[in-house]
Amino acid sequence: MINVTLDWDHARRYVEQNDAMQDLVRSIERDLQDYVNRDGVDKVKRYLPTHYFDLSGYRYCNLLEDAGTWSRNEVLNAMHRAAAAMIVQERIFGEVEAYNAFGRWVVGDHDT
Repeated sequence: MINVTLDWDHARRYVEQNDAMQDLVRSIERDLQDYVNRDGVDKVKRYLPTHYFDLSGYRYCNLLEDAGTWSRNEVLNAMHRAAAAMIVQERIFGEVEAYNAFGRWVVGDHDT
């Protein structure tokens, strides 16, 4: 069995330093802010862990499996999308809410 560690700090730095990724961040931010404006902060907060799934296309456990056995680029792309979601969630809800949502996604506590 291959032991894989996902470097989320590296994924985040990539998103923050790559101009092309800023378009993705802005798009996610517009969509999430529209969601908040339409449905309210409390409702949207409940679905923040699902936001990681929706944007990465992965349950965390599957991402970890694929990182050890499948396409490295696909996993990196998913990690970059999840890192972009983290950045946006921090901007809108604050660091605590964003990290809490990320942690819930990691353990599978989301509605997908």
